[in-house]
Amino acid sequence: MTVVIAAVAAGVLALGTYYMIGNPFLPAAPLAAREMPQTAEIDPAALANLEAHLAKEPDDLRAWQAAAMIYVEMERYADAVPAWRRVNELMTPTADSLANLAQAVMALNNDIAGEPLELFHRALELDPKNVASRFFVAASETNAGEYEAAIADWNLLLADASGSEPWFETAKAG
Repeated sequence: MTVVIAAVAAGVLALGTYYMIGNPFLPAAPLAAREMPQTAEIDPAALANLEAHLAKEPDDLRAWQAAAMIYVEMERYADAVPAWRRVNELMTPTADSLANLAQAVMALNNDIAGEPLELFHRALELDPKNVASRFFVAASETNAGEYEAAIADWNLLLADASGSEPWFETAKAG
């Protein structure tokens, strides 16, 4: 059973990573020959200033949103999760804020099961067209062998797509 859970988690994480950074339009190339995408440089002093500001002003929604996004960019998921939680405490949660929290929890735990999947479903209740939530729910259904539900969800996701999205080919392959 543990092997199955690990395999499902690995598949969902792979799909999630591809959804976030994948590009099916790049030509095949050995890893060493590929140009890696540039990520934003995070100034440690600026982040320290932001964290100091949040310690003094713990109700500053915009600062928490910025911190949460920076922590995700830096792959500091143990910091991103509480930051996204604080964002959702300070405002009425939106589909996007719940999906962002779900993705951070999923990355931290390396698993979509439990809270992340529940958060994606809550996000879909608020906005049935939330792309990230649709994607991860459909991927989870596929990995769980819930093929009827997965096909329906992949088709809903694809119906609203332009075809140029980085996740489009993955969704088509479902």
